[in-house]
Parts: sequence; structure tokens; C-alpha cells
Amino acid sequence: MLYISTKLDNEDFRYERKFLISDKDISKDKIKMLIRIHPACFSELYSFRYVNNLYFDTHDYKNFHDNIEGVSDRQKVRIRWYENFFGTVSNPILEIKFKKSAAGTKKSFLLNPFTIDSKFNLKELNNIIYCSEISENIKELMKS
Repeated sequence: MLYISTKLDNEDFRYERKFLISDKDISKDKIKMLIRIHPACFSELYSFRYVNNLYFDTHDYKNFHDNIEGVSDRQKVRIRWYENFFGTVSNPILEIKFKKSAAGTKKSFLLNPFTIDSKFNLKELNNIIYCSEISENIKELMKS
């Protein structure tokens, strides 16, 4: 898979922070309470659902290693859907996520529906991408 570079406007990016908190430092109940009373009024946007992902990488696992090593400019490519893992996937989304330092953005492309069963394989997945209405440069990216 090629590493794609694209011109992205600064307003496309959002800032996301992740924190590792030990149970020894603060209880889960205390964290939930602090989130509920936060001025941003955090709340759940979606009811319980399964989130499925198929990740893509280079032959030498560049995307994986960039993530583990904390490379500030990196990308991640995946297909995501919100249904059962096996069976018909009605609304698969090809996502290319870009990270530049602490800011990130993603480009999303709707793929044709497909079915994951015992016959599902890489050739079928490539055909789904090829037959979907996405730009040729994205199809080329996915071929490599």
C-alpha cells in the first residue's frame, strides 16, 4: 500500500487527546461522574453497537510501526461498519485517517455492500473496492 500524501486544509483537522489513567489513581465511577458534570455536557451519541474494522498496511507494516513509535505525521487506512461482523455489510466506509502531531482528520468513502462469510477473501475485497464509486487514485492506493 502506498503512503498517500494529500493537501488538507487546517480546518479539516480536530484535536484528540488520550489519557491513560490507572485504577489506583481514580475510580471508574469517579471518572464517569466527572464526565457527566463537565461543562461540555458529554453524553453518549449512539446506543450500544458493534464497531468492526478491517485495517490495511504496507508489506513492512509502516502504518503500524509509525503508530507504535509515535511518528507525528502518519496515516491509517481501514474499512469500518456498524453491524454484525459476519453476514451482509450494508454501509461499509473506507476511511483514510491522517495524523499531524496532535491533530487528526479523515477522509471517508462509501463502498458497495458486501458479505463476510467463509468464502470472503482478499480477492473479493479488492473487487469490492475496485467496483465501488471512489476515485481512481484511492483505488490505486488500495491496490498496492
